[in-house]
Amino acid sequence: MQKPLRDITRSDFTLEARFQTTDQGRNILMGNYDGKAGALNLELHEGNTVRIYVQPPDPRNASALERESERDKIIAAKTARILREENPAAMFVYFHQTDATGHAIGFSPDVPEYISAIENVDACVNTVLKAMQSRPNYENEDWLTIICTDHGGLKRGHSKGHQVPEIRRVFLIVHGPSVTPGRIQEQAYVVDVTATALAHLLGKVDEQWQLDGKVVGLKNKK
Repeated sequence: MQKPLRDITRSDFTLEARFQTTDQGRNILMGNYDGKAGALNLELHEGNTVRIYVQPPDPRNASALERESERDKIIAAKTARILREENPAAMFVYFHQTDATGHAIGFSPDVPEYISAIENVDACVNTVLKAMQSRPNYENEDWLTIICTDHGGLKRGHSKGHQVPEIRRVFLIVHGPSVTPGRIQEQAYVVDVTATALAHLLGKVDEQWQLDGKVVGLKNKK
């Protein structure tokens, strides 16, 4: 993509810094990396060649994100049907639109589309839970619901986030009659999901399995 120089102004640049990129012989003098728009770089190349590099905004536009929302609704509806009509021992359900929106526009409460995606997924979760609770024998069943995510996000990514709170700190919700009410006091990790689910399904977790996670939130931690 080419942008006429007369259309580029000082306001197009949000970062003034000179740093070496991973590409040999290429340095960025000024650049835009706010995570919400396309990149615009003023670059110094070998031979003292100065280039203007313009990267358009992410091509995943609103229509693509709307498709993600529709897919999640379909998944929620199919999951609800299975819960009403069949007798699954366990289910894993994944909703994708929050991740897609974060990568396309931004993982931030300041991004309206990201908040909307969270609200949409919340509605999908509600669809699944209502179907579970409508089962004829629900009162005599022992369902455990675990809601979690595998990462947070910063700007439009989550790589190299081991020391970034916005990426590393995520939620873990455990709900059901076998759960101790209230906030989980101990430090919890994503790997605890596996141990907790197995403890509920099998009644215990065998130390010989050498799981990385531990059981969290349950009244009877075996």
